[in-house]
Amino acid sequence: MIRKEVLLPKGFVEIKGVPFVDFPTWFVLTYKGRFAFVDDVLGYWRRYSTRTSAKLWLMEKGEIKTYIYFWRKGYISLVDFVIGVFVSITKYIKRLIAQRLIKSINRSIGERTTV
Repeated sequence: MIRKEVLLPKGFVEIKGVPFVDFPTWFVLTYKGRFAFVDDVLGYWRRYSTRTSAKLWLMEKGEIKTYIYFWRKGYISLVDFVIGVFVSITKYIKRLIAQRLIKSINRSIGERTTV
């Protein structure tokens, strides 16, 4: 949750080629003020298979573009940029490996049950 008067003057941060606005917006807001932890459910997030957030490779690509944008704008250092891109790429690679392992396991289970 965020105070309306903090968000509305400039609105959401949109970066060309990035399919979401929440991550860049929160990123900029961290420079504008303090955050506080609230231990209450303030909303729910629904995820649909047709939404951009269900296409993880698009999300990871968008993360990398966001880091590039903020590094070029001078919001983050080269070190933070490299770390951010590394984390995004690592998530992508781990997910690819997990998907391939699951497919391999499913194939081997299927072969065992059909023999």
